[in-house]
Amino acid sequence: MAAFTPQQAPDVANVVPSNDVQWNPSSAANDPPMNMNNQAKTLLDRLGYRVGDKDGTLDTKTANAIKLFQMKQGMRVTGQVTPELLSTMQGQVG
Repeated sequence: MAAFTPQQAPDVANVVPSNDVQWNPSSAANDPPMNMNNQAKTLLDRLGYRVGDKDGTLDTKTANAIKLFQMKQGMRVTGQVTPELLSTMQGQVG
């Protein structure tokens, strides 16, 4: 009988994409500018959150990382990029 060897689950195993408006209330008209999304992704990466390419989008993985950061900082958890979020993340990066 072969021994069991645990393997690390892929990162996507911990993300549940949803098109439900109640979970993802933003629309393209309300999305922040691409440069704010890229800045958020850069800061998240520097803080240890692996969110992928800086492509200007606010994908599910990035929104989840933002929510986790907001929760850890005691901020209102929205998953959205705001000037307040960017400022708080910049303060953590130094």
